[in-house]
Amino acid sequence: MNSRNLITLLMLLAIPMMAVAEDSIWTENFAEAKATAAKENKDLLLNFTGSDWCHWCILLEKEVFAQPEYVKAAPEMFVHVKLDSPRKYKLTPEVNAQNGRLKKMYSIRGYPTIYLTDATGRPYARTGYGRGGPKPYLANLKKLQAKRIQRDAALAAAEKLQGAAKAEKLGEALNAIDQSLVPTFYKDVLQQIQTLDPKCKTKAAQKWTMLEKKMADQKRMGQLVRQTRGNNVKLDDALAMIDKELKAGFVDQAMTDQVLLLKASLLVSKGRANQALPITTDFAKREKTLDPQQRNRMLSVHAWAL
Repeated sequence: MNSRNLITLLMLLAIPMMAVAEDSIWTENFAEAKATAAKENKDLLLNFTGSDWCHWCILLEKEVFAQPEYVKAAPEMFVHVKLDSPRKYKLTPEVNAQNGRLKKMYSIRGYPTIYLTDATGRPYARTGYGRGGPKPYLANLKKLQAKRIQRDAALAAAEKLQGAAKAEKLGEALNAIDQSLVPTFYKDVLQQIQTLDPKCKTKAAQKWTMLEKKMADQKRMGQLVRQTRGNNVKLDDALAMIDKELKAGFVDQAMTDQVLLLKASLLVSKGRANQALPITTDFAKREKTLDPQQRNRMLSVHAWAL
């Protein structure tokens, strides 16, 4: 056998060995993964993927998860759960139902989405595809896991405190993790802070009460867009809904501006640019105070209204 054929043979033999090694770190059973993580004192890595169609999922698998360096090191930190949404093959009914439930629970909107959670499934960080292979990816996972360690230390310390001091320490725990996860996954901690400091005298209560209000405003904005963009919605009815929300008020000016832009856009699109012009003219006067995305939208609507 010549050297070229020998190399080819060795490569072919290596592929299934790598596949077995890689596959051995993954489970599709979320409940079993949580039990294993609790028993072994590890966190969970939830890989929401489209393994046979999503370009970035396939790259992440090839460049990171399938690499020996990753396969060797990552299981020391995480129990790996593959939550697939394939298109070319069918999952078992049980796994399909589980994955659908978890996609809804974790609000998955794109792939790959990687959640890092504690053994109970409560997330503390979220990531996705990362360039550079296993080394930088592992380094980032360790950095993110450190946030969970900080969270747990602050929560443990809070148990020994009372009143405002406990509220501040709970706020410290929330500050350690991905802030976008707090309103959905840490409602119990937010409730504790509000109960401990109902008058919002501590920085923790002030910050997280404001965040909850902003999240509620974003939800109202999303509902408003859906209600006013329907083909069967009359313009005057849409304008009445918008004016009602504007009268109720929003926490900050940025959200109010988004609603005003929605109103101006509807007016212009329905041939009533003269009614939109006062709104867009006011925006033009405040152009420098707007964020770039809002400014660009405003300029476009203002140009239509002129």
